[in-house]
Amino acid sequence: MCNIPSTITSITYTPSNNEEEILKDIGKQVSNHKMIAEGITSSDPLEITRAKKLVNDGEEIISKIALLTQHYTYLIRTKITNDSIYRC
Repeated sequence: MCNIPSTITSITYTPSNNEEEILKDIGKQVSNHKMIAEGITSSDPLEITRAKKLVNDGEEIISKIALLTQHYTYLIRTKITNDSIYRC
């Protein structure tokens, strides 16, 4: 929904299992917002403040995805190692 009178907003969500693609897209958005936050593409103080917040949020999301990926990789490796021990 949108709080602007007489405005209709549509949000489309497409799930993806491709972590590389997700990280690439988030990284691209963070780069764009960094340029705004540094005043390169905008001089509006409100837009700069919002861009700084979006940069922080984007970097936090990237670090969480990277951490989860490392955690799941560790769990998968542990399971494979334990299974191969039991098979011997």
